[in-house]
Amino acid sequence: MMTRRGFSLIELVLAIALSIALSALLGMAIDLHLVRLDSSRTSIEQAQIARSILDLITADLRAATTAPSQDVTELQSAADAAAQFDVDEVDSGAEDEAQSQSTTTAATNQIPTGLNGDVDSLTIDSRQLTQTLLTVAEGAAPVARIDVGWTQIGYSMSLVAATPGLVRTVAPRDAVRWRTEQGVETPVTEPIAPEVRAIQFRYWDGTQLIDVWDMTEQQALPTAVEVRIELAPIDATDADHTSTARQQTQIYRRVVRLPAAADEATASAGASAAAGSASASTGGMGSGSGASGGFGAGGT
Repeated sequence: MMTRRGFSLIELVLAIALSIALSALLGMAIDLHLVRLDSSRTSIEQAQIARSILDLITADLRAATTAPSQDVTELQSAADAAAQFDVDEVDSGAEDEAQSQSTTTAATNQIPTGLNGDVDSLTIDSRQLTQTLLTVAEGAAPVARIDVGWTQIGYSMSLVAATPGLVRTVAPRDAVRWRTEQGVETPVTEPIAPEVRAIQFRYWDGTQLIDVWDMTEQQALPTAVEVRIELAPIDATDADHTSTARQQTQIYRRVVRLPAAADEATASAGASAAAGSASASTGGMGSGSGASGGFGAGGT
């Protein structure tokens, strides 16, 4: 009768050791896969946040509007000529001087609408519709009233250390100007994106990128605006168990073209072409007048 030979102790130990090693390698592979998956997921989430912020800034920039100044000199001259007497003569000279200084000061303090900013902050003026609900009578349904007014949108970093991030302010432009003239502090606004560590704006004037845009000096909107935002690290709260790459801030960049600037350039080019055409047409009429004069002389 034959006896069956079983596993020896060494074979059993080797089998258990190989099983443990294989299980450890399989666990390491699964853990590495989960780490890569989490890294990809958080990177996608961060990119989506950056895209949302840049989309909001892009929409505000493309809504930038300017209000061209109107030349009323001819109308004022016609009104003065049609007046039966000069109302300015009734007032005293001191009042005239004070009124002239007040007018000059108001004209000096008036900032043109459009876009003003530097590297760290930006203000955008736009015409927007606002809806107000008015109650006509007690118990009646409120009536909606649509108004069109100037709105100023501002972007800057929060100055409060306890709540860092990107701040977006929206307020009527007249209210912002009044607070500036009266020295009233701007109300503190909560950041819309605490993930933003820094923001940078640069302005394309058609030939180069500059760091400051002032409508008083430029008298026009920039052709495009470059926006850079720096987001917080992906694993800023877990600095002891993450790689160096995941602890670095990420920078996202977008160049926004302003349609209103292109419209202004087209209108300016059209006005120049119309002026050139008008001058050429005037020259032709002048020569025609000379020919007509010659024909008149011949008839005489």
